[in-house]
Parts: sequence; C-alpha cells; structure tokens
Amino acid sequence: MDAQKSTDNIASFIIEGDSEEIVKKRLNDIEDWFNNGSVWNYSNPTHD
Repeated sequence: MDAQKSTDNIASFIIEGDSEEIVKKRLNDIEDWFNNGSVWNYSNPTHD
C-alpha cells in the first residue's frame, strides 16, 4: 500500500536486546538519533 499522506509512514525500527533495560536504552538512542537527524518542513501544508 502506498502512503497517501506524508505522515503515513515516517520511519520504522526493530529493536532487540537481552533485557528490558537494554531495549529501553536503544529506544532512547534511536529517538535521539531520529529527532536530531530529522528536518521538518512546515512551509507548505496540505489540506484535504
């Protein structure tokens, strides 16, 4: 299925770890990486 809007699918991640603590750490690391590496363009909003 193709995305119908720009926000239909921004990113997907699979996280693995030997413990809940490791998984939480990796989730936090990915959140930081994604937020620091993403550029959002709000200058051209779309309307339905």
